[in-house]
Amino acid sequence: MKRTVPALILLATLISLLATVINMPSATPYSPFNSGSRGYSELVKLANAQLIQSISDIGGDEVGNKVLIMLATRNISSLNANLLRKLVKEGLTLILLDEHGFVNNVLENLNIEALVSNVTVLDEILKLNSRFYPVIKLHYMLGNGSEILRIATYMPAHIVFKKHSSGGEFGRIKGVTSNYTYADIDGNGYYSIGEKMGSFLIVYSWSIGRGKVVLISDLDVWSNDLIFKEDNAEFLRLLTGSKETYVLASAMSLEPIDEVKVFLASLGLGKYKHYSPQVVATIGFIILTILLLVVKRAEQT
Repeated sequence: MKRTVPALILLATLISLLATVINMPSATPYSPFNSGSRGYSELVKLANAQLIQSISDIGGDEVGNKVLIMLATRNISSLNANLLRKLVKEGLTLILLDEHGFVNNVLENLNIEALVSNVTVLDEILKLNSRFYPVIKLHYMLGNGSEILRIATYMPAHIVFKKHSSGGEFGRIKGVTSNYTYADIDGNGYYSIGEKMGSFLIVYSWSIGRGKVVLISDLDVWSNDLIFKEDNAEFLRLLTGSKETYVLASAMSLEPIDEVKVFLASLGLGKYKHYSPQVVATIGFIILTILLLVVKRAEQT
């Protein structure tokens, strides 16, 4: 019995540590576990998305009923390009969010003749809070008509065509800024003489085989700060609907604590609800107390 007490204390400590890791809030920008303004916790909840580490985790059954969201905040050249191309042709909806050009190699592998320019665009006229929050006009063509949405962005980049796409039918989803937008080439946050002004392309889509690719040159469209502004949430609902939605964690630049939480989530341990450290510590104390009481009662019998 003397050996049982340390073992139970160790077990309670491990459980408390696990609970702490699962519920510890993240401050990593664009992390699915970050419930702050720069996080993606609301996106994951609204889309009922699963976090995956590899494209192969999607599986090949009923691909037409699946959506893969790639929030590119790091170099993703290690992707299985052949498998991704195969899944899209079989019906996968691939949504790419990027404002640094990380997905340009993905577009090339899909034979899409476009790229994300890493030059930020600002708008002094059609904006949410300031010129740093351009509001774009998005045309979403549906089967029997179309919807026009207003989408809030934050310091978006823009999409540039290299030439006409050879990747298939395109343009059923198209979002552009107002004619008063300018490319902030020198990065000073203001319009400077010589900087291009006009309408810039922020959202575009291509149909490839039975699937489609949607490119969004802004990482903040579905951040916690903007997801419920303008028609941003409706845009997400139109794209995902009732489909199985996945978020590719390996495309994101995450801190070690986020990587651990992704691993635990893949095991079904912990989702995206967080508790304060005080609550977690209280739970651990209660678990330890119960275990000690059980041991004490066992010793008395």
